[in-house]
Amino acid sequence: MKAERLIFELESRISSAPAQRMDDIDYAIDKSNPESAESWEKLGRSSFPYTTVLFGVSSSKAGDVLNLAGTGTFVSHEQEHYILTARHVWEEKLKSTDKIGITLREKWDHQCLIDTATLVVSGPPKPRDRPEWGPDIALVRIPSVRVGEINAFKAFYPLSFPEKSLGNYNESHLLVGTPYELGQFEPNHASVQVLSLWDTNPTTHTKNGYDYIDFEPRLKPGMKINHFGGVSGGGLWKVRIYINPQTGKIDSDATLRGVAFYQLEGKPMIRCHGPESIQRLLEEW
Repeated sequence: MKAERLIFELESRISSAPAQRMDDIDYAIDKSNPESAESWEKLGRSSFPYTTVLFGVSSSKAGDVLNLAGTGTFVSHEQEHYILTARHVWEEKLKSTDKIGITLREKWDHQCLIDTATLVVSGPPKPRDRPEWGPDIALVRIPSVRVGEINAFKAFYPLSFPEKSLGNYNESHLLVGTPYELGQFEPNHASVQVLSLWDTNPTTHTKNGYDYIDFEPRLKPGMKINHFGGVSGGGLWKVRIYINPQTGKIDSDATLRGVAFYQLEGKPMIRCHGPESIQRLLEEW
């Protein structure tokens, strides 16, 4: 399995806030500035240590068969370690496989497989109808013997981690996922792209005790994605952009805010569960 090849795309504007040297931030992230691509790449990477691509691996006479299942986020809570993803990624793509594959390294062919039978999944059951409202969220507990191996290349985001206190900052939202359309697949090898999608002002609402964030991804001119299959399970992050008082340089802080699970019909809009849904997952399951 080939590790993800990263792409960073941004066309949304970042809302400005009055602050000393905020004009430096505005210039650095202005899409008309030829240096801004480097700034966005740096900002987008703040969530990548926690992101993994998920594959279902099934045995056959010809060898293992690899299928893209979706995206996940490495998280921790109360001494346990998990992959946070969409419930349908588990039910429809991973549950019936022999092993799941996770990506740990960038730009290197590698293989990291976990026996599916060793995984414990918690969360509300997959809905039978109205999939656009879920609930569609799950925690996949990772066996403790595999945590060190993952930690060597990735990190686990602590779900109890408090948001860092900052002064003045600009804010946007980042959704990290793996569109199937951008990958190249063979029966036992995959080359995929983890895409950074941005939206400055996603819509929030609640229904049946769960909160939702509707995210409208912005794509680079010329890039076309017809369907965001593979993005399901990807983490939604709030990214705050500020001047680091210690270095005087532009820095960012990313806070996990949700999980993608559904593309609305006829719209380039991705529905995500929000932070209240994650908290409910932790409390009830």
